[in-house]
Amino acid sequence: MLVSAVVVAAPAFAQRDGGPVGGPQAREVPAFAPGSMWVKLDEVVPAAHDATMRMVRALAGAEMTKTFWLVPGLHLVRVPVGSERAMVSLVRELEGVAWTSVEGVGGLIQAGMCEQPGRVPEDAHASDQYWLDTINLRDAWARIEGEQLTAITVAVIDSGVNYNHPELVNNMWVNPDEIAQNAVDDDLNGIIDDIHGAAFISMPFVLEPCDLTFSTCAWDAVLCASCQPGTGDPQDAVQDVSQTFLGNQTCVDYTATGDGQHGTACAAIIASAANEKAIRGFSCNINIMAIRLFARCFDDYPFTESSYIDGIQYAAGEGASVISNSVQLLSGTGLALQNAIKNVAYQDIVFVIGAGNEAANVDDPNHPNAANVFPPQRFNGDHVLHVGASDLQDDAAAFSNWGASTVDLFAPGVDIRVYDNTGVFPYSGFVSGTSFSTPMVSGAVAVYRSLNPSVSAADVVARVKQTSRPVPALNSLCESGGILNVDALIAP
Repeated sequence: MLVSAVVVAAPAFAQRDGGPVGGPQAREVPAFAPGSMWVKLDEVVPAAHDATMRMVRALAGAEMTKTFWLVPGLHLVRVPVGSERAMVSLVRELEGVAWTSVEGVGGLIQAGMCEQPGRVPEDAHASDQYWLDTINLRDAWARIEGEQLTAITVAVIDSGVNYNHPELVNNMWVNPDEIAQNAVDDDLNGIIDDIHGAAFISMPFVLEPCDLTFSTCAWDAVLCASCQPGTGDPQDAVQDVSQTFLGNQTCVDYTATGDGQHGTACAAIIASAANEKAIRGFSCNINIMAIRLFARCFDDYPFTESSYIDGIQYAAGEGASVISNSVQLLSGTGLALQNAIKNVAYQDIVFVIGAGNEAANVDDPNHPNAANVFPPQRFNGDHVLHVGASDLQDDAAAFSNWGASTVDLFAPGVDIRVYDNTGVFPYSGFVSGTSFSTPMVSGAVAVYRSLNPSVSAADVVARVKQTSRPVPALNSLCESGGILNVDALIAP
């Protein structure tokens, strides 16, 4: 998962899921985002809010603050770089302030109606999808074969999604209130031409966009400039495959139909078409809403906590039923993010998040690897599902986090086939990580919600756990004690 600046986040694919080959070297995660802080006002004393924020703006030298409708009373305040911790301590003492915090950063963890096809997939690499049997998805397909399924939207918050990919092009969410490529914000949501989703990019760490320490395109100034930082378009980065085969790492082509990066791989697990091409997703009626937090060409660059909250807020406002998160916070307190996740419940959304790849007991803050586990990974809610990764033997994967009271269930996360080997490394062929367990649960939840639209998010989460397949080796490692079981989930 990505970490935000204020709180930095990163993709859940791991560091241990197999990170990018070549390009810039991994850097130490910043302790917080420079030049910003969180202020949460106390809901008990609303009369003091205006006076308090006037004082905050005066102390920070800021004319305005950013607010979030998803979390009332939450303000992102710009402060002088270097003063973040001092301002946090100072503002915390003001009347009407509930809490203050630096902003964290994060990173990756590693359509109408349609007739559902049958139990036996004919896609080229379906034989490599061993997990179809592990989670009883084939039996689920047999159960709903021939049914007319109503469209349902899954938001994928990640590196973006290559919405031109032949596996996904017909399974993308389309904003019904936006006109494509007219350079107008038709639906007045503040984002121009958000047809398949949106991008929320904050880059407080980058002073020179083509600095080789940040950009994979730094050696080509023209391409780097065109790549950077990307618009509100959620298109994932797509490398020039022919150049990759020649051993040259090149910049990206955003109109390509080739394989994408981490986010595209996650979306493919959920919604790849039954089209005899590569792999097959969960059902024909899932539409992917793409939300990009990463700047293109910046493989090693974290996202900020506020960008993550912007993405969650967008998904909630645009009608997603499920939010799939294969990213995670990497620094900061995570208080603002936890408030956003909590409030998603009021929109009746199921929030699915990867447990992480630190090989840590998330329940135990004193575990040797727990220093790399941040609060949102421990946040429990009736509408939240934390997903660990299992291996081919139904054991917990060696890299996966676990926790009997925090992790809800496991799903396959080792050697997951996503595409053929003709695309961008390392997200083609076989991938591993809780990043790829997470979309399995998201896809299963989407199928169940489309069949049972009146069931609340909390009841969906409870049923996912209750119907998991018991596995003795996982009994003490997660709340449900088992692995996702799609057929049992959707059974009457």
